[in-house]
Amino acid sequence: MITIIAGSRWANEQQTYRGIELCPWRHEITLVLCGMCDWHWDRRARQWCSADMWGRNWAVRNGIPVEEFPADYDRYALKAPPIRNSVMVAKAHALLLVWDGGSRGSLDVRKKAVAGGLEFFEYVYEGRNDGHDRLKILR
Repeated sequence: MITIIAGSRWANEQQTYRGIELCPWRHEITLVLCGMCDWHWDRRARQWCSADMWGRNWAVRNGIPVEEFPADYDRYALKAPPIRNSVMVAKAHALLLVWDGGSRGSLDVRKKAVAGGLEFFEYVYEGRNDGHDRLKILR
């Protein structure tokens, strides 16, 4: 199953991997599409964060190929992330979303995936790294 693993730039390794592990169809993933939202250093938690990049790392560690879709800011300026999200959704069968429930970019890919009829799994963590998480499974 071609799957987008995406989410908040502030999602840490533990949150991202927990979201992936809870996904009921994670073993069916054959290709990961990655939006390449770069690493961010969370000074308070003292760790690197990015659901996109931790999702990419998970795929590589598990021998799953990754196709990268960096936003083309030079060509599209601030419209680059939504354009990139549309391209990924058009190619994918599923979205595995790990986010804080408030990220505009994550919300954009979520709306597009639901509208496109993609298989969908959502793991929402509360705030930054506080351990109070919730999850939604939409099929």
